[in-house]
Amino acid sequence: NLLIVGNGSMSQNLIKVLKKRFNIYITGRNPAKVSSLGHSTVPWLDYNAWSNFSLIVNTIGAQTTLFDDEFFTSWINTNPDYDSRRFIDLGCPSVLKTRYTSVHGITLLKDIFEKGDILDQEKREKIEIAKGAILEIAKKRSIPLTPRENPKEFLFA
Repeated sequence: NLLIVGNGSMSQNLIKVLKKRFNIYITGRNPAKVSSLGHSTVPWLDYNAWSNFSLIVNTIGAQTTLFDDEFFTSWINTNPDYDSRRFIDLGCPSVLKTRYTSVHGITLLKDIFEKGDILDQEKREKIEIAKGAILEIAKKRSIPLTPRENPKEFLFA
C-alpha cells in the first residue's frame, strides 16, 4: 500500500507510474479532487491513518510544516521494520521539519539529487577506466608481428 500526499499534477503522474505495482491511497486538501482520481482516499490531516502506511510519498511543497517529529515518531513506531518503511518527500519547499533522516527511512528531494550526482560521478569514472582499457587493447593490437608469429600475413603482403 502506498499513500500519496497531494493531488496535483505530480501526484497524478506518480499514480500513472505506480498504480501497477502498488495499491494507491491518496490524501489531499481538496476532497473532491482526491476522489476524482479514482483511488482509495484517506482523510486530510488524519495523521493516525497516515502513520499506518509504511510507504508514503509527499508531493506537496509549501512554506508550512505538515510532517514534524511527532508524526515521524508515530510513523516509525507503527512501522518498525526499516527495510519496508519509506517516506519520500518530493515537495519543494519541503513541508517536513524533523530531526529524522534517511537513516530512519526518510528521503528528501535533495537526497535524491545528491544520489544522482554520486551515480553520475561513478559513471564518469567507469567511462574513463573503460577508455583506458580500450586504448591499452588498441596499443597491444597495433604492435607489428614478426613473420614467425604470423607467417600468412607476410606471405600476402
